[in-house]
Amino acid sequence: MNNKQIGNTFLRISSVFLFLVMAAACSSDQSQEDVKPLEENDQEPAVMAAVEEAPVTYQEMQFPDSEFLFEVYGVGGPMFPCRFYLINDVTTDQAAQYYVEKLPWFAVEQDEVVDGHRHFQTDNSSPVWNQLGVENPEDLVQVGIELDGRLVVVEVVHSNYTGGFSNLAYAAAASDTGKQVPPDATIIVLEYFSNPY
Repeated sequence: MNNKQIGNTFLRISSVFLFLVMAAACSSDQSQEDVKPLEENDQEPAVMAAVEEAPVTYQEMQFPDSEFLFEVYGVGGPMFPCRFYLINDVTTDQAAQYYVEKLPWFAVEQDEVVDGHRHFQTDNSSPVWNQLGVENPEDLVQVGIELDGRLVVVEVVHSNYTGGFSNLAYAAAASDTGKQVPPDATIIVLEYFSNPY
């Protein structure tokens, strides 16, 4: 490559570099003109407030026309029993949707379809645990009274579910009562706080 070719190559590279610098400077100036500080009255609309958390009892959230089957201690022991209900002519998907609409502030822990049936679990136990975390143990009596019956977990499960852990599988393993569930049925599990104080 001779000196003339080197000079032409350098000139082209310099021209491209200069063009890029000028383009960046122009866009920077234009974006600065478009940006203006927010005035107090110009503020962006507030983000929609989160759905208000309302304490609910398991009695309030019993599925309409469901049939009570049995109650056993849950994984949390006697303070967190699980009540099992049978619902007829309602799919697991319909039952899950019912609780999604009724309890939008509950955190969805599980939502999957196994063998054509929806397995759904939602949880709101942290407010209960927070209230139980009192400094003075004597306050637990009053807190326990206030929390008694508070719903903490809802699970919708098909009685034939084999996809992994469920409160129904736990109940069947822990007691003979849990084995007395009709086949091919939609089951609602309501776990709640039971005051031991």
